[in-house]
Parts: sequence; C-alpha cells; structure tokens
Amino acid sequence: MHGLTGMRIVPHLLAREVRDEWKVERHPIPKKRKQWSVVKHHIDRPGCYQIGNTFYMHPELVEKLKQATTPSNVKWTPRNVYKSTVQGVYYGSSSVTS
Repeated sequence: MHGLTGMRIVPHLLAREVRDEWKVERHPIPKKRKQWSVVKHHIDRPGCYQIGNTFYMHPELVEKLKQATTPSNVKWTPRNVYKSTVQGVYYGSSSVTS
C-alpha cells in the first residue's frame, strides 16, 4: 500500500476497466460507403476504483502516477512514517534527498 498526499493507494492487478461499446460505423471499403454497420468494441484497459478512502489502482497507473508526481530528487518508498534520516526527510510515502 502506498500513500500520496494523504490518499491510500493499493496496487492491484484486477483493477481494470472492462466493457463493451457499440458504435455505428461506415464500411471500411470505399465502394461500400453507403453501408453502415453496428460494430462492437471491447475495451480492456487499466483502471482505478475508489472504495471509501482507499484507491485500488492497476500497477501501470501507479507507475504513471509516481512519474508524474515525483520530482527528480524524490525516491518513492512505501513508508507511512515521518522521520529524519542522514539521506533526507521521509514524508509519508516518499523521501526527499538532496
């Protein structure tokens, strides 16, 4: 479990968005341009679900979140402790080093 600005994030492989979407599309062949058909699109991608104050997030999204929110001088560590060390200061789930 990770913490990010007070949010609890639990990486889980089953946090996926799986659904089917129906769209009306033209036929791909130009000669049959007047023919329209209903096409089923299956969507299966990483997702995130919130239950209470906890976010269950796919590991791919957790990595994207880490890269988007951490500057170059922050190491991501799953800690929930606030303490000073020789390398830097731990703030919840990340440690700032200089």
